[in-house]
Formats: sequence, C-alpha cells, structure tokens
Amino acid sequence: MTKKIVTKYLFLLLIYVVVIKFIEIYGLGLYFTFADNPKLAPTTVQEFQAYVAILQFGLKLIVVILMCVDVKAPKRIDWLIMSISFFSLDIGIVLFIAWTLYKETMRREETLKL
Repeated sequence: MTKKIVTKYLFLLLIYVVVIKFIEIYGLGLYFTFADNPKLAPTTVQEFQAYVAILQFGLKLIVVILMCVDVKAPKRIDWLIMSISFFSLDIGIVLFIAWTLYKETMRREETLKL
C-alpha cells in the first residue's frame, strides 16, 4: 500500500515540476523568442501568468484532495502537511512521502514487538 502511495505522489511531483515549473520558467522565454509583435507582449504575458496560476492552483487542490483521501485518520501533522502542500506543493509532497514512510515503519515495528 505504501509503495503505491509513494509512487503516485512521486509521479504527481514529477508532473508538477515538469508542467508548472518548466512552463513558468521557459514558457515566457520561448514566447519572447517567437513573438511577432513585442509591443503586445505585456498583455499576453499577464494572460500567460494568469493561466499558469490557475493551472497551479488546480493541481495543488487536486493533490491536497488526494492526500485527504489517502490519509485514513488525519492527525494534526497530516493537516499541517496538507496545508503546506497547498502553499508549496513540491515541499508538501516530499513531506507527505516522508511522513507516510515513517508511519509505515513505525506500524511495522509495533507489530513486530507484539
């Protein structure tokens, strides 16, 4: 179960980095390279940034909803990680993966002690 969760969130992290960060960093540079009329660039740059912000917000919302579904009984630290994910998705996903692996390790050790 943990392997599926880790794989899913690593895949979501890869999508976030490739789609959002790549578009955000290199998209405007490519646009200015191929722009026909540079005088119209400021309005289209604002539109581009608005689309990226909407896409980023949607992806963050989807990931946080998936985290809520994957956590069986959320504790305070789970809610904290979800809120961190909403503001900084890459850090939040890494924290969520680390916390999930830690909980699974603790659960295994507890069952071995019994």
